[in-house]
Amino acid sequence: MSSAKRVLLKLSGEWFAGKKEKGFDEKTFERISSAIDFTKQKKIQLGLVLGGGNIFRGRDLKDIKIDRVSADYIGMLSTIMNGIALSNFLREKAIRINFSLHLLLETLFKLIIPKML
Repeated sequence: MSSAKRVLLKLSGEWFAGKKEKGFDEKTFERISSAIDFTKQKKIQLGLVLGGGNIFRGRDLKDIKIDRVSADYIGMLSTIMNGIALSNFLREKAIRINFSLHLLLETLFKLIIPKML
């Protein structure tokens, strides 16, 4: 059986909160940072897709006059916050990463901004 050379992992935003309902859990960030370091040492390319439910969920806006799609886009901004937080922990461990936001931001600007004008 051959070993994986590339892995794509989706991390739920709720996972970043640890045992808390919302926010960030330092031990969780430490664990994922160590796991990322381990995969790099094993020469495995790792792609991460981060959720943002630990900060905000679009469905939380259902009771006010913000449509579901816009609310979900607002929620997606939480993924950026988690990426910034995770990159900070990785930087402390001297782990180099490529942090890519362009697809999310391009989508947001193309779909949301024209509606606001």
